[in-house]
Amino acid sequence: MSHNASDAQKLISVDSITATPGSGSPWSVTKGLTSSNPSGGGIRYFMLQDPTTIPAGMSFEIKDSAGTAGGGTTKIIVQAPGSVTIDGSTDDDEITKNWGSKTYVSTGTGYVVRGDQRAISAIASGGGSLLVDFGGLDGAALPTGWSSTTSGTGIDWLISTDTFHADGSNVSSAGSDHDPDSTSLGSATTTSPAISTLTYNAGTLAAGKVVTFRWLRDTYDASGSVYNTTGNHSKLHLHVNGVLTTTHSSRGNWQTYSYTVPSTGTYAFSWEWYRVSVNSISTSNNGCFIDEFEILDAPAPSYSNSFDGAEEAALPTGWTATTTGTWPADSSGWLHSTDTYYPGGASVSCLGDHYDGAGTSGEFPADGTSTLSYAAGTLNAGDVVSWAWMKDFPTTSYKPLTMRVNGVVEKTFSTSQSNSGVWMTDTYTIPTTGVYTIEFHLHATNHYFGGTTGPTHLNGCFVDEFSIT
Repeated sequence: MSHNASDAQKLISVDSITATPGSGSPWSVTKGLTSSNPSGGGIRYFMLQDPTTIPAGMSFEIKDSAGTAGGGTTKIIVQAPGSVTIDGSTDDDEITKNWGSKTYVSTGTGYVVRGDQRAISAIASGGGSLLVDFGGLDGAALPTGWSSTTSGTGIDWLISTDTFHADGSNVSSAGSDHDPDSTSLGSATTTSPAISTLTYNAGTLAAGKVVTFRWLRDTYDASGSVYNTTGNHSKLHLHVNGVLTTTHSSRGNWQTYSYTVPSTGTYAFSWEWYRVSVNSISTSNNGCFIDEFEILDAPAPSYSNSFDGAEEAALPTGWTATTTGTWPADSSGWLHSTDTYYPGGASVSCLGDHYDGAGTSGEFPADGTSTLSYAAGTLNAGDVVSWAWMKDFPTTSYKPLTMRVNGVVEKTFSTSQSNSGVWMTDTYTIPTTGVYTIEFHLHATNHYFGGTTGPTHLNGCFVDEFSIT
């Protein structure tokens, strides 16, 4: 791999320690990354610098590169001189996770711990978060739980110091990285591509957890009408459980991507560098890179409502209902309903507009509408509106149910008859900060077909488990 001046400075800031420093002679931590990979066993002791002698904000990462810190007799103990505190305590700090690392940031008078990053094969769905920032020496193996596979002339994913995300706490990333940069890549064509795949088996993840990471495609690209920003000669894909989810969109730029787990289950994430050309660029890293991979708990909603209430109880505060056209007397309008509810929720009711008629034609008004509205107030860009909804009619195509934002249709419930009576979930991300009204809008588009009902159907629309996060 090639390195520029800044790369050299990063490499100089790494100490690789094969000794097992004892309590009486702890290793003095002076570099940005101290990699502990002892040839023998025993507890390893490390001493941070006097924070008054170094600039505030300077950080030091200490990493277990042997994968043995999880044992009580092989853990890493981090000390500070005199009465200097670490996270407000004069007690020693410890790294007790296999392959674990911590970053100690000087405040000028003490140290704060930026995070406990650890590579593990799975995390429990019930809580906690995971951060992997791929610390390590150039060419080191991937953390536990991560694997690399290749086909054709694909290049293995390893720890790389060629580049890293600038906001990270270390000076490396996971990369499938060509070396040397100035030479052509291995043979690859459209019929025989070179593929390099990085995979993380996350285990069981609960619905709502957020997976986020930074990624970079720094490879040959070409201009012209037949090429696009996602690359013709080279692409970087994300697959979730084997399904293509998104593609990196801009060569040479670190980007951040977030994926919200849709339902509780087992998940595997794979990043695929797909190459069909031997071309390289002497001024680029000629590779693909991943950094700062996190699995975070679902954020607490700023507003949520499961719509608990008795049959035909009034709407909650902030919710209103309007209609156009003349609806039948036995149409409920939007009120609480106990006839159905989202089965994945905690309550046994929802909001619904349905009627209790015998199931005849022409019950609904021609071109009539029924709208449920929520005045959400000011929402911030990036806020996520989530809900469950369902409609149940004998002929669904003539009664579209839409979700509208400030009067504009953003989502449409399935018009497939097979989905009549089936609860579904959906989300909408707020694009810009502003005042918003969220609407669920039923439209009977045709008098005859729009009015067709049936005794085996609920003949209405329903909304449940609404939240804004």
